[in-house]
Amino acid sequence: MQTAVGGDVDAWFAQMSSDNCGRNGGGTEEPEPDNPEDDGEGGDDGEDGQEDEDEDDDDDVIISGYEDFDWDNLDMTDTSTWPTPPSGGTYGYPAYTEGVPSRDKPARFGQKSYYDEDGGEWRPEKSAEYEDGTKKPGYYNYKPYTKSGNHRWINVDSSGEEIEGI
Repeated sequence: MQTAVGGDVDAWFAQMSSDNCGRNGGGTEEPEPDNPEDDGEGGDDGEDGQEDEDEDDDDDVIISGYEDFDWDNLDMTDTSTWPTPPSGGTYGYPAYTEGVPSRDKPARFGQKSYYDEDGGEWRPEKSAEYEDGTKKPGYYNYKPYTKSGNHRWINVDSSGEEIEGI
């Protein structure tokens, strides 16, 4: 890489346009495609001449275990409308107690939270589909108890394991 300063810029551009600089004869030739099998048309044509679909689409689907839950009827002020929180796994607990949310805004709106025996807070997060077609499953947000109160929320599936990538 070369650096040109101040008035040297015009001289540098003139030199670059006249020199080969290791490129295709000063820019007059057609560049070689990065992939020797690429015909320059773009896309990845399969044997049938059609552009191949991304075969890894299913790998991007996040499963929370709450896919069958009716998220449309979730009422954050009524825990009887909530999905069952996880009872096993890394983060799950056998029992939960209903309580007031730790954050002011949900508390002002009369919303609820579940608390586990260690004081960790649990709140369901609705499923969503965004304009770009991305889908997010419903799951539980979990904030473990700490004396300082400063801890990140963790996205947890129905089995009590953390969900990555949400």
